[in-house]
Amino acid sequence: MTRKINRRSSRTWLPFVLCVMGSTLGAHAQGYLTDATTTHAVLTRDPARQASTEIDAVVTNPAGTAFMADGLHLSASGIFSFRNIGVTDLNLPTGTMDAKETRFLPAVQVAYKKNRWALSASFSSEGGYGRLKAKDGDLDVNSCINAMYDEYLDVINETFMLEKVVFGLAVPDGAPDVDMREDDRIVLESRNVKAKLYNWTTRLGVSYRFNDYLSAYVGIKANRVYFRKNGSVRGAVVRPSTNEIWSASEYYQSRLDVMKQDDSNYELKDEMVDLLNSEVETWNSFEQQNNGNAYASYGKGWGFAPIIGLDFNYKDFNIGAKYEFASHVNWGGTSDFNIPANLSIGLSWQASDKWKVAAGSDIVLPEDKSFFASGKVNTAYNISASATYYINDKWLASGGYTYAHEQFMANGSQTPPSSFHTNRISLGVAYNPIDKLKIDFGVSTALHDLEAIWYSHLTSQDLDVSYEFKGQYEFKPRIQAAVGISWTL
Repeated sequence: MTRKINRRSSRTWLPFVLCVMGSTLGAHAQGYLTDATTTHAVLTRDPARQASTEIDAVVTNPAGTAFMADGLHLSASGIFSFRNIGVTDLNLPTGTMDAKETRFLPAVQVAYKKNRWALSASFSSEGGYGRLKAKDGDLDVNSCINAMYDEYLDVINETFMLEKVVFGLAVPDGAPDVDMREDDRIVLESRNVKAKLYNWTTRLGVSYRFNDYLSAYVGIKANRVYFRKNGSVRGAVVRPSTNEIWSASEYYQSRLDVMKQDDSNYELKDEMVDLLNSEVETWNSFEQQNNGNAYASYGKGWGFAPIIGLDFNYKDFNIGAKYEFASHVNWGGTSDFNIPANLSIGLSWQASDKWKVAAGSDIVLPEDKSFFASGKVNTAYNISASATYYINDKWLASGGYTYAHEQFMANGSQTPPSSFHTNRISLGVAYNPIDKLKIDFGVSTALHDLEAIWYSHLTSQDLDVSYEFKGQYEFKPRIQAAVGISWTL
């Protein structure tokens, strides 16, 4: 990749529309299981639902729907989820990124049970980060655009180095110190980053109860994945020694102001002022050209996969199992990825009229071409346990604990895998105001931050670029609050 640039001439910069699709689409979406959102309000108060035989079983244990009471079962939930994300780019001296992720997740489940048969369907949002807004830039994008325009920046910084020699060493004699230090460097920085990432999942299937103990399920799921990311780009000057950062126009303007306010006369003063004026005009023009949607990524696609399940019920015990096959998503053009297969298994025990306990686990199978992990899934599993106390015929309270662990590796990366783990608690109540109507309230949160080194690999054949992004990620605990209504007709 060879490009030439005249530092003193008027430049036209290309909009950065090429940039971020190939870089780190799923980096913020870390967490199939360590930071997962829920698909029903009951899961925010009781995470171990893998052996459920209530309406949430449509998603968590579909074979269990065959043990529900005859009739039409309806459920709707609204889940609110938010967290903060901090990222430090360990390759580029561009400070840190602070981002806020917010989501409102609707979820609907329907089941019709008649004799031995149950037909069920669901719609919910699973995976992704919903709406994300970065307050101080997006370092994934910074890595991408600085890699793509590396030779432009080399030429810019070569000239910048000569300017620093002139101004920093106060040459010629009598020139004021304008604070242009040797380690100052010009980079490109993204601003006003906004992103959306959703995985809308629909399930449809049928279960059959063979006898009083055993039922089976077969169904299909459809994943609709949508991604959009856009923002603006500015030139920035960073000073690694003090972790300071300025926009390039601000940096040059402040130095120009120093020169203009100085009343002394010395050789080449006018030329030095003209040089700073030229830089201010250049970077102001750059920011005007790239202040809107200077770069944008967009993608959407469908994926389909079968689902199978079994449920075994004996007296006060119930065992549920579900397997969802991997779904292949065509991301438009020649880009594609897989949503990994996953296995769920759980056990519930009605210990007494007042107490019910449950335990379960979800396992995401290894996947070499995953989307939400930005590459290869090596290991992903969680283990949950919960207890429910029936206060009276109208109220119950429940709580649970979940441990989850995941290990990912970026596509094309030769670096060590990234690992995450979390401990999460869930608490809530349910209220039955009338027969066959239940209202669930719940809240869940992780007990600590998620911290990890995250690697992501960027390649671009068109621009002959290969770049390894290395970031220190700090995911603040995701807090989820939910309310749901279930009704049997």
